[in-house]
Amino acid sequence: MITEVIRRALQVSLIRTPSSLSACACIRIYRDFGTSNLNAAFATAGSIDSNPRNAVVECVLNVSKQLGDNKFPNFCLIFANAEHFGVHVSQISEWAREVFRSNTGQRPTVLGCVLQGVSSGSNRYLPSQPGVSLWAAHLPGVELIPFHTKGEDLPELPTGTWQRLVRRSMEKDTSTAALLFSPPHFFDNELLMQRIRSALPRSQIVGAISCPGAWGPLQESEGKQGWGAVYLDDKVMAKGVAVGCFLQGNFQLNTAIIPGFEPIGPSMTVTAAVRNLVLELDGQEAHDKIREVAMEAHRYNSIHRSNLKLGLDDSFPETSRGLTEVVLRNDEGMVLRNWAAVPGASGRTALLLPSIRDVLEGSRIQLHSRRGSIVMRNETADAVKGLAAGSTDAPPSPSGAADGASSSGALLFSCSGLPNWEPSGVLASLPPSCALAGGKVEGEMGARGDRAPRLHSYSKLIAWFRGKPCN
Repeated sequence: MITEVIRRALQVSLIRTPSSLSACACIRIYRDFGTSNLNAAFATAGSIDSNPRNAVVECVLNVSKQLGDNKFPNFCLIFANAEHFGVHVSQISEWAREVFRSNTGQRPTVLGCVLQGVSSGSNRYLPSQPGVSLWAAHLPGVELIPFHTKGEDLPELPTGTWQRLVRRSMEKDTSTAALLFSPPHFFDNELLMQRIRSALPRSQIVGAISCPGAWGPLQESEGKQGWGAVYLDDKVMAKGVAVGCFLQGNFQLNTAIIPGFEPIGPSMTVTAAVRNLVLELDGQEAHDKIREVAMEAHRYNSIHRSNLKLGLDDSFPETSRGLTEVVLRNDEGMVLRNWAAVPGASGRTALLLPSIRDVLEGSRIQLHSRRGSIVMRNETADAVKGLAAGSTDAPPSPSGAADGASSSGALLFSCSGLPNWEPSGVLASLPPSCALAGGKVEGEMGARGDRAPRLHSYSKLIAWFRGKPCN
């Protein structure tokens, strides 16, 4: 017999001055104390209804049917295609929570953002058509702590919450993770991730940067070109505010990042740099050295200048801002960056790397060229198979779940700069017991292997969730 699940909600309001486009949400702790005979369950649904409210209602009713009466979704992610809904984009998450309340009497924690093309399971909704995707999770035994922050500082949480997060994160059988979504004009993603890792060293961090152009015609009339939209419960933020949620308890999260570019030529050391201008590589003028390496690579590979990016390994301890996180120097992972040749001091041509962080002397740089679509497809499919095989801590089937509910849930975020997204090979690799959602994003946040989480570009991020049996 399934015992009643006890849910407690603690509302803590922060005094802010809200506006129609950038309102600060209340921090809310939502605790779901699950029982041993309730397992995690996941569901996903999508809609291409041109009426955004109808699309949201369709998605909510669909996931509710999949989960069944006994598995209320306490955590949801919602995504919408850019440009199609105009000012109504601000109400997407609010509508979702209201429909859930009307049907179940409960409002789930909701995060999300506006993307360029969204996906729900095997259905892909292209940027040229309206689309809403809803990913819902029933996570018994998992504490959800939604938050927002305006910069690199750790989010403000109610008294005692940080202490509890840190204490429980050190427990052997307790998993801790943070999901982050930020609009394009939020520039402190990497520093924020470092601070979270400093406070919660054993935590996992995944997330994405939403796409610009979320507000359609509203942008042109009100000067909001390029603004995005991220959701936290009933609120929407357009710029300058990142949203997220800490998850702590009985769940398993595995991730994979598949780069869209691969290294060519030798690794070079930055020997002179000013802020984000690289002046010298291996003691030579930076632009001359890059041109030399590119020409040599072109002799053996069919590459084009527009398909070249720079891989940057700047894994040094951050001390100037008082960060305690130390990224080991032997971290071999590189993050991709765009670059441009610009006039530098003394007539030298420098390399400009758009980056919030200064490029330090001693950092490593390596040219990267675009990988073939077949290689990307195969590696993504292999990653999906590996993640599915590695999720072994939960029961292989959603015991006690309603027909249609899934025992695992996956998120797939692909950079908008990559030509392909969800080829048939990837979808064919998904087990039938996995609920998938995602879309095209402007940046992917996560870690490669055991390395520190970084803001990546021109890559794909897969995050795979499963529950653990509640004790």
